[in-house]
Formats: sequence, C-alpha cells, structure tokens
Amino acid sequence: MSIFEETSERGIAYMIDRGYSADTVGRHEREWAAIAEFAEDRGITALTQELRDGYVQRIKESGRAWSTQAEAIRRVDHLFQFADTGHFKGQISLKPYAVDEEGWKLLKAYEADLKNRGMAGATVLSRVRESRRFLSMSCKGKAVEELTQPDVVCYIEKMAKSCTPKSIELARHVLRDFFGFLSRDGRTVDAGITSFLHAKAARARPPIPTVYSAEELVAILDSASENSRNPKRDYALILIAIRYGLRKSDILEIKFSDLDPEGETLFVSQRKTGKTNLLPLMDEVMIAIADYVKNERPESDEPYIFLNSNPPFRPCREANQGVLEHIIRRSMFMAGVQPRGRHTGAHAIRRSLATTMMNEEVSYPVISSILGHGSAEKSITGATMAYIAIDTERMRKLSLEVPE
Repeated sequence: MSIFEETSERGIAYMIDRGYSADTVGRHEREWAAIAEFAEDRGITALTQELRDGYVQRIKESGRAWSTQAEAIRRVDHLFQFADTGHFKGQISLKPYAVDEEGWKLLKAYEADLKNRGMAGATVLSRVRESRRFLSMSCKGKAVEELTQPDVVCYIEKMAKSCTPKSIELARHVLRDFFGFLSRDGRTVDAGITSFLHAKAARARPPIPTVYSAEELVAILDSASENSRNPKRDYALILIAIRYGLRKSDILEIKFSDLDPEGETLFVSQRKTGKTNLLPLMDEVMIAIADYVKNERPESDEPYIFLNSNPPFRPCREANQGVLEHIIRRSMFMAGVQPRGRHTGAHAIRRSLATTMMNEEVSYPVISSILGHGSAEKSITGATMAYIAIDTERMRKLSLEVPE
C-alpha cells in the first residue's frame, strides 16, 4: 500500500468517526485520489511541499469558480495536515451533541436564566451550546447532580487535545456560570467541581494578533469587485471594514438613518455591547455607498442599506450573517493574499486598524473609543489591549495610513 493510499484510508476513517457527512467524505476521497494520480504521473512518492504546491497550482489554473477552488485547496491541505499531525488543523468533533429529555429541560432553563440576566443573544447561544456539549460528553447516563470533579477534568483534558488555550479558558468560564446556575436552581453541585472551575488556570502566552499590511489591505479592497455578483456592495462593505474597523454585525446593520451627510457623521449602534458611537463620515465611504444604492441595490423599502442579491432582497444581516466573511475571503483569494495561519474576516481587519493607530501614536483611550470598547475620556480597556498586543518593531513594518 502506497503512502497516499495508507494516509487516505486513515484520513477517511478519521472523518467518518467524527461524523462528517457522506457527501463531504466522498469529496475528500475523490480529491485525495486525484492527488495520488497527479503524484504518480510525476514520479513523486511522498507527500512533499513540492507535490502540494504543484497540485494547488493545477487547481488555480483549472478555471473553476474561486469558491470551488478554495474548497478543493482546503481538501488538499486536510490530507497534508492529517499526514503530518493525525488530525485536521483546528478540528473539533462534528458529532451531534445528544442529550436526554432531562438535559433539554435543564438547557432551556439555563437559556431562560441567561436571558433574564440580560445576556446578548450571541452570548446566550454560545453558552447554551457549550453546556450542551459538556452534558452530552460527560453525563452519559448520569444525572447532572451525580457529576464529580473528575468528570469535568476529563472534559477539559479532551478539549486540550484539539482546542486552543483561549477556547479552553472560555469553556471553563461557561462551565463556572452553568454550575453556578445549577446551584442557584437548588441542585446539588459537587464541591470539587466548584473548586476546580474557580481555580486560576495557567494562562498561555497570548498569540500575536492577526495583522495585515497596508499593501495587503489595498490589494484586498481592489479585488473586492472581482468575480462578484454585487461588486459595488462588496467594495463598500470592505471599505467600511478597513476604514472604521467595525464588527461585521455593526457593518451589516447600518441604516440610511445612520448616515448624516450634512453633519458628516456615521451613527453606529453596537450589537455586542449595546453602546453607540458617532464616527466621521468619510467622503470615500459616502461615495461608495451612494454608488451601490444608485447603481446596484435592488428596489426595496428596507431601512438597512446592504441587501442580499436574491429575491426577496432581505437585509444581509438577516439573510446571511456570514456574507461579509465570505466577501473578504474571496477578495483575499482573488488578490493572492495568503493568510499563512492568520485569521480572515472583519475581525482581522479590525485588529489591523487597531495596531496601525497604535503605531501612529494615537492614544490608547482614543483607540478604545473608536473600537467601541470604551470612551475616549476613560483609560484603555483590556479588550483593546488584546488587539494591540504586538511587537513594536513589527508594527512599524505594518504601517497603515489612518483615515482623517
């Protein structure tokens, strides 16, 4: 059995064990077989970087749509990642997290508790999801009152095999809250669990934030209109992301009433924090939005500016929350910008703006205010520090002109 057949066989078994759909497994199997054939034609007998680069180049020259090319390249990388590490990068279990009827009742009660405490919708969803995963993997026939410290430790240790330190820390935070809810609900909670979850975990050194250079951001913006059904909309969305560093939800929720051309201001209501922010309305942003509205936006009475291109032309915020991430990834692909382990999407652009402002010697409180973490009169927040924790010398090489 060749190295290709052996790796492919183990990789397919790995995917099946983690609950991938038959369709996804089949696409991987066919792509991997094509790689083996490609290697055989060229006399290559090992999974080398040369093989990977050569096959990827063939994909790029195939004439397929950019999204199809990107998916194919991802399958290629899965094969090489699996051969190197025994798993897919950043992979978590895709198996459904089944819970019994009592578990569902408990999760519903926890969801109601979170909402009563005023938690944001996204926070409620993520905490309930994490709690469901924990119950599914840890209870296995036990009542929640029967869980002990070793059950929680075992769950965290399983996470440590495939999750980042930050993900593990977030899971501990959610479980602290979940077991706190159980205690308030009158349920018995093992003292060992409380002690373990409240113990201060060793904090890993935070990774250098994702930052894209000025040249890369210009290339991404210039490529926004390429291979797009909505070139003017996509250009305006990426321009707003680059110039203001807004969260994707706040960009997609911009309304016509938020624009004040006479006062030259842009009103932003932040979904995550509930706070509002008043930003200068840049001429180029106003021109890009006007171009989209006059020449491309479907006829609609919707108050939100950015609409989906398919009937019934719903706002992007409702039709597809992932549209901005998709647009940015496509633009990066068309521009030839390689992530090389960096994050992609609006958050990566947001971090780029933060580190650039720091490099331009903008004060920390002002950066915090622009990012929506606090007011310019207050001291810098911990959230802002997470965006600008990067080597000074490296930041100088990533200088990006800050819009006036």
